[in-house]
Amino acid sequence: MAKLRVKDKVELGELIIKAAQDIGGARRQLVEDPIGTLSKFVDIPADREENGKIVKHTIIVHEDTRDVTHMVLPWKDDVDRAMDRIDEQTSVYPLEYRPGTPDYIDDSRFPRKAMFFRFGEYMFGRCKHG
Repeated sequence: MAKLRVKDKVELGELIIKAAQDIGGARRQLVEDPIGTLSKFVDIPADREENGKIVKHTIIVHEDTRDVTHMVLPWKDDVDRAMDRIDEQTSVYPLEYRPGTPDYIDDSRFPRKAMFFRFGEYMFGRCKHG
């Protein structure tokens, strides 16, 4: 998966919540046009040429269900790097997969903004770069 730079995790998180709750058709819009919908909040990689062919970035939105588990395997390079540095890790959880924290948001004063941030962080927190 490509690492996507999120421009505004709070606004992205708000979109994710609206899509999950299907407010104003946000769910359908995100599923049907993820690039167009997310480009306001995320830097989408530019088209590139590879082996004489144009490669366009793709985003696929999987709608969650109670009876389906979505599993994304990490890249081999990420696992190899983590295994090579296993003696240097201070915890079992590899540094590459640690989510950020909204240090600049006071949860007690801005609980909704903090929640939006967390949803925005979670949405692309596991995306890796290529």
